Amino acid sequence: VQLVTAEETLQPPKLVDLAISARSSRSFSLARLVTGRQREAGGVGAIVRSTSGADIVVEGTVSYDTRVLKGVASEVGARRPERDWLLGPAAFASSTDDVFLLNPGGEAASVSIELWFGEDEPRRPAPLRNVEVRPGARTSVRLQDWTNGKPVVAAVSSDVPIVVARTASTPSDVATIMGLPVATRSEQ
Repeated sequence: VQLVTAEETLQPPKLVDLAISARSSRSFSLARLVTGRQREAGGVGAIVRSTSGADIVVEGTVSYDTRVLKGVASEVGARRPERDWLLGPAAFASSTDDVFLLNPGGEAASVSIELWFGEDEPRRPAPLRNVEVRPGARTSVRLQDWTNGKPVVAAVSSDVPIVVARTASTPSDVATIMGLPVATRSEQ
């Protein structure tokens, strides 16, 4: 298990070569392994790889208890990085709305986010175009300045494969969703 922050990829010694028996599960608390800004919402991502070649399913559960966010969010991880993703709204009437971009690869990613408001033409605000995500890093992009609490679909496109998730909160809850990979025209 590698941890990915905005600045670096970390390999905690306690998260190397972990044995998990077939038809079983195992939990790991990352709370003791992250500090400072990494403890903020979206401050750290995880890359989990099977070293034996066995198929695995990874679920992340995050508990929030801060001045701004309170609640628990749980989501199954992405199967692999992709270039194009769709993210539905994580919550309705949200007061916060963020997209998290994780670049597990070895080269920088240039990412653009398009917002779909239903019947209206998609919006492409300049700050959501050509967002750079360093190799082996994770960054967050704030959407609430454009979504204003409305349920909006976010279409994410990158020049290299990445993984995306979205987190939103209301005054009483928090929700996280993984993106849905989208096949490009050349793959159809």
